[in-house]
Amino acid sequence: MNGGAAGMDGTGPGTSGGPRGTNGNRYLVLLGVVAALLVYAALQLWANVGSRLTDSEGSADPQTVWTLELTSFAAWCIVVLLLWRTIPHMLPPRRSWPVAAVLLVVGAPIASAVHVGLMVGLREIAWALAGGDYHFPEGMRGFPYELRKDIADYALLAAIAAALHWYTLRPAPGHGASAERVLEISDGSRRIRVPLASIDRIEAAANYVEIHAQGKTYLYRATMAAVEAELGPAFARIHRSRLVRRDAVRAIESGQSGDFTVTLANGERVRGSRRYRDALV
Repeated sequence: MNGGAAGMDGTGPGTSGGPRGTNGNRYLVLLGVVAALLVYAALQLWANVGSRLTDSEGSADPQTVWTLELTSFAAWCIVVLLLWRTIPHMLPPRRSWPVAAVLLVVGAPIASAVHVGLMVGLREIAWALAGGDYHFPEGMRGFPYELRKDIADYALLAAIAAALHWYTLRPAPGHGASAERVLEISDGSRRIRVPLASIDRIEAAANYVEIHAQGKTYLYRATMAAVEAELGPAFARIHRSRLVRRDAVRAIESGQSGDFTVTLANGERVRGSRRYRDALV
């Protein structure tokens, strides 16, 4: 079967909507949430400083109080970046829900320890630059106190990170892999409409790509890069010559080399490269 270059629903290439389309709108939402979090953090920072100064009844040095709060804030910013990278690896489909629950619970003291370690390090630098010495109150005995404060922040940030990852990667209504969304492939004088929801995987084949859908194989004249851009976030690149539909993935098994195997809903097992292991998070 010979394939020709057609587009989604006969409208030409592009399923993500381009920079102003579906993906663009999603990342605008992501930026909006990040901006809202920064505003919330700034207000919280200002409130904490005000509370410390008020509680001290004028005995606290404002510069010291600001330094204490800003170092904690800077440490949390680094923890947020680490959470953004690690949370997808802790959740389905990469992990089962019971394992994910355990990892999320275990992650709380780890995140707190990282926060405290970074915070203390930044304070020691700040105090050294000012010609003084900083000592963490009560040494490691003060960690349980910090952990109690950090658990709520960790839970909130982890939930936001998980929700944003889900939102930016899920197929959008009317733009995901659904029965109403089709890939049109030319076969001589015929046009074959292949529903995206029926496609299991796509593999490179010289100047074509092979579309594997419900036990049938169609040839589509296009490059893997073009098809990946055309199909959008509903499909994930797991190898330089291989794409899979996200909703068709049922299990991911990692090997010692870092490569992995994806089990699809139809029972097929497809190999993935460690270079692309983050694509399915």
